[in-house]
Amino acid sequence: MRLRVCFSKTDSLRYIGHLDLQRVWERTFRRANLPLLYSQGFHPQPKIQIAAALPLGFIGRREIVDVWLDESRPVPDTLNAIRARLQAVAPQGLLIQSVERIEERAPALQTQVMAAEYRIFFVAAAPPDLPQRIDNLLAQPTLFRRWRERSYDLRPLILQLKWDG
Repeated sequence: MRLRVCFSKTDSLRYIGHLDLQRVWERTFRRANLPLLYSQGFHPQPKIQIAAALPLGFIGRREIVDVWLDESRPVPDTLNAIRARLQAVAPQGLLIQSVERIEERAPALQTQVMAAEYRIFFVAAAPPDLPQRIDNLLAQPTLFRRWRERSYDLRPLILQLKWDG
């Protein structure tokens, strides 16, 4: 059984890295007494796919994880029961928003992510020329970046950028 869980990652969990978040999910499912399905081989791992890795220190308001359960062991009948069991044992800062069953052979979750929305809050006053900087950036036809000896254009990846004041 493949489940898609939508969740929020807040509070002190914002300082948990991606690999540690995988372990948090593994422990949460074990504590909820839900039977995870493991990979085959010499070093079996639970089958857990997180949609996208958040940068360290970022709060995630609508994150997604796919988890496979072993149906040869008892699993609660309803998705609400699964959600309730997970929330009861989830660490502080992990809010389970929804749980849904999805097709076992659906494409990998990482390939389904089309965009992400980021909100930035300034601790101090924002630069006074920030609206002009945003306009200048959006007016650029290309925005090349070089990383690890490869160049690529960042501009097509920016779908929208706005200043709310």
